[in-house]
Amino acid sequence: MNKYRYGLRWDIAHAVSLQNIANFGDLIQKAYSAEAIINFANKERNAANQQKKDFGKYKQQLKVKDSSSKGKQAQSSQIPRPCPNCGKHHSGECMKDKGVCYYCKQPGHMRNECPKWKSLGGAEGTTM
Repeated sequence: MNKYRYGLRWDIAHAVSLQNIANFGDLIQKAYSAEAIINFANKERNAANQQKKDFGKYKQQLKVKDSSSKGKQAQSSQIPRPCPNCGKHHSGECMKDKGVCYYCKQPGHMRNECPKWKSLGGAEGTTM
Protein backbone atom coordinates (compact mmCIF):
# COMPACT_ATOMS: atom_id res chain seq x y z
CA MET A 1 0.00 0.00 0.00
CA ASN A 2 2.86 2.42 0.81
CA LYS A 3 4.51 1.63 -2.52
CA TYR A 4 1.33 2.74 -4.33
CA ARG A 5 0.95 5.84 -2.13
CA TYR A 6 4.55 6.96 -2.76
CA GLY A 7 4.11 6.40 -6.48
CA LEU A 8 1.36 9.01 -6.68
CA ARG A 9 1.87 12.58 -7.84
CA TRP A 10 3.09 14.69 -4.90
CA ASP A 11 -0.10 16.75 -4.60
CA ILE A 12 -2.32 13.65 -4.63
CA ALA A 13 0.00 11.80 -2.23
CA HIS A 14 -0.13 14.76 0.14
CA ALA A 15 -3.94 14.87 0.08
CA VAL A 16 -4.17 11.11 0.62
CA SER A 17 -1.53 11.02 3.37
CA LEU A 18 -3.64 13.35 5.52
CA GLN A 19 -6.39 10.72 5.69
CA ASN A 20 -6.60 7.52 7.72
CA ILE A 21 -6.86 4.70 5.18
CA ALA A 22 -7.30 1.07 6.24
CA ASN A 23 -7.13 -0.87 2.97
CA PHE A 24 -5.85 -0.67 -0.58
CA GLY A 25 -9.31 -0.15 -2.11
CA ASP A 26 -9.90 2.91 0.07
CA LEU A 27 -6.48 4.24 -0.89
CA ILE A 28 -7.28 3.96 -4.61
CA GLN A 29 -10.70 5.59 -4.15
CA LYS A 30 -9.27 8.47 -2.06
CA ALA A 31 -6.44 9.00 -4.57
CA TYR A 32 -8.94 9.09 -7.44
CA SER A 33 -11.13 11.60 -5.57
CA ALA A 34 -8.14 13.77 -4.65
CA GLU A 35 -6.96 13.79 -8.27
CA ALA A 36 -10.42 14.81 -9.49
CA ILE A 37 -10.60 17.67 -6.98
CA ILE A 38 -7.09 18.88 -7.81
CA ASN A 39 -7.78 18.75 -11.56
CA PHE A 40 -11.03 20.67 -11.08
CA ALA A 41 -9.27 23.33 -8.97
CA ASN A 42 -6.53 23.66 -11.61
CA LYS A 43 -9.10 24.11 -14.38
CA GLU A 44 -10.90 26.79 -12.34
CA ARG A 45 -7.62 28.61 -11.65
CA ASN A 46 -6.61 28.42 -15.32
CA ALA A 47 -9.99 29.76 -16.39
CA ALA A 48 -9.71 32.66 -13.93
CA ASN A 49 -6.19 33.45 -15.15
CA GLN A 50 -7.36 33.35 -18.77
CA GLN A 51 -10.17 35.77 -17.92
CA LYS A 52 -7.63 38.17 -16.39
CA LYS A 53 -5.45 37.92 -19.51
CA ASP A 54 -8.43 38.47 -21.79
CA PHE A 55 -9.54 41.49 -19.74
CA GLY A 56 -6.01 42.92 -19.92
CA LYS A 57 -6.04 42.52 -23.71
CA TYR A 58 -9.46 44.21 -23.84
CA LYS A 59 -8.21 47.15 -21.75
CA GLN A 60 -5.15 47.47 -24.00
CA GLN A 61 -7.38 47.49 -27.09
CA LEU A 62 -9.46 50.26 -25.53
CA LYS A 63 -6.30 52.31 -24.87
CA VAL A 64 -5.11 51.88 -28.46
CA LYS A 65 -8.58 52.72 -29.80
CA ASP A 66 -8.81 55.78 -27.53
CA SER A 67 -5.37 57.10 -28.49
CA SER A 68 -6.04 56.58 -32.20
CA SER A 69 -9.37 58.37 -31.94
CA LYS A 70 -7.53 61.47 -30.69
CA GLY A 71 -5.49 61.57 -33.88
CA LYS A 72 -2.43 60.06 -32.29
CA GLN A 73 -0.63 57.08 -33.66
CA ALA A 74 -1.41 53.88 -31.75
CA GLN A 75 1.45 53.05 -29.43
CA SER A 76 2.56 49.76 -27.97
CA SER A 77 2.04 49.03 -24.30
CA GLN A 78 5.75 49.42 -23.61
CA ILE A 79 7.05 52.47 -21.77
CA PRO A 80 9.44 54.49 -23.92
CA ARG A 81 13.10 53.91 -23.14
CA PRO A 82 14.87 56.59 -21.11
CA CYS A 83 15.99 59.49 -23.26
CA PRO A 84 19.78 59.40 -23.78
CA ASN A 85 19.82 63.20 -23.53
CA CYS A 86 17.86 63.84 -20.30
CA GLY A 87 17.27 60.36 -18.83
CA LYS A 88 13.49 60.84 -18.63
CA HIS A 89 10.84 58.63 -20.22
CA HIS A 90 9.15 60.56 -23.01
CA SER A 91 8.26 60.00 -26.61
CA GLY A 92 9.23 62.31 -29.40
CA GLU A 93 11.98 64.88 -29.51
CA CYS A 94 13.79 65.87 -26.31
CA MET A 95 13.37 69.56 -25.47
CA LYS A 96 16.06 69.77 -22.76
CA ASP A 97 18.81 71.41 -24.84
CA LYS A 98 16.45 73.28 -27.17
CA GLY A 99 15.94 76.23 -24.82
CA VAL A 100 12.20 76.13 -25.34
CA CYS A 101 9.20 75.88 -23.05
CA TYR A 102 8.29 72.25 -22.30
CA TYR A 103 4.59 73.14 -22.48
CA CYS A 104 4.14 75.26 -25.62
CA LYS A 105 7.51 74.50 -27.31
CA GLN A 106 8.17 78.24 -27.88
CA PRO A 107 11.58 79.81 -27.18
CA GLY A 108 12.14 82.63 -24.71
CA HIS A 109 10.65 81.19 -21.54
CA MET A 110 10.27 77.99 -19.54
CA ARG A 111 7.02 76.35 -18.46
CA ASN A 112 6.78 78.19 -15.13
CA GLU A 113 6.76 81.47 -17.11
CA CYS A 114 4.57 80.20 -19.97
CA PRO A 115 1.55 82.43 -20.64
CA LYS A 116 -0.45 79.49 -22.00
CA TRP A 117 0.40 77.38 -18.94
CA LYS A 118 -0.53 80.19 -16.55
CA SER A 119 -3.79 80.90 -18.38
CA LEU A 120 -4.79 77.28 -17.78
CA GLY A 121 -4.03 77.61 -14.08
CA GLY A 122 -0.63 75.91 -14.20
CA ALA A 123 1.18 75.34 -10.94
CA GLU A 124 3.33 78.19 -9.67
CA GLY A 125 7.03 77.55 -9.33
CA THR A 126 7.28 74.57 -11.65
CA THR A 127 10.28 74.44 -13.92
CA MET A 128 9.43 71.61 -16.25
